[in-house]
Amino acid sequence: MNRTLLQTALEWVRAWWPTCAVTALILYAVLTPHPPAPPRAMLFEGADKVVHACMMATLTAAAACDRRRAGLATGARAMAAVALWVMAFGVLTELMQAGLTEQRSGDVADVAADWAGTAAAAAVCLRVFRRRGLRR
Repeated sequence: MNRTLLQTALEWVRAWWPTCAVTALILYAVLTPHPPAPPRAMLFEGADKVVHACMMATLTAAAACDRRRAGLATGARAMAAVALWVMAFGVLTELMQAGLTEQRSGDVADVAADWAGTAAAAAVCLRVFRRRGLRR
């Protein structure tokens, strides 16, 4: 018997729910009219760049682990594909901030921080997968 579309969708959600959840949280965080924390909560100059790097690193790690759980490749090319997808998502979030919100603006430095976090997480995931023999 052929699998139904619903069965296929449920399998996809089971495998990719962490990536979907992190993506939704990032979109909420970057598109809310006001940042979740008050402006005076800034710890140091550029702390928002650290937050951007951590958000995209988390998304990269979630997508890499979800690929593994789904039985997909996790080698260098696969991690590069994950990183490129997350980097494109980072650019998209900055464009959405610039075009869809009035209180926020897009920032090239935020994109650079996004990309740095993405590259670091992809490299760490690749190394972990290789060391543990989890690479496909």
